[in-house]
Amino acid sequence: MSDEFRNAQSELNAKVEKMTDLIQTRLLKVGRKVAAQTVKCFDTNGDDYKAVERCQQDAAQPAMKLQQELQHDSQAVSNMIQSCVNACMPASGSNSEVNCGSQSCPSRAELRINT
Repeated sequence: MSDEFRNAQSELNAKVEKMTDLIQTRLLKVGRKVAAQTVKCFDTNGDDYKAVERCQQDAAQPAMKLQQELQHDSQAVSNMIQSCVNACMPASGSNSEVNCGSQSCPSRAELRINT
């Protein structure tokens, strides 16, 4: 593996860590909103457990939608990175390193991470 590829891989890993931190922060904010809305469900609906349950389900919808979007995006980034890794692997039995355009693969994955 070339130094150029290792450097690109390290940069991509750092950006993935940053993305993970941003996701966790975003999830925390959404989770707080869901919790606050859930408390309002109890305050508003009193002892009507069916109404409280419906209200809680409605309150959880944004968090569930966000989770689905994040899973989709995470899988897309993972697939893109795996595709790049596969493209950069030398053919079996070959002792030479492959110049696979290591800059283009991390750059494509980076575009997906930044969106």
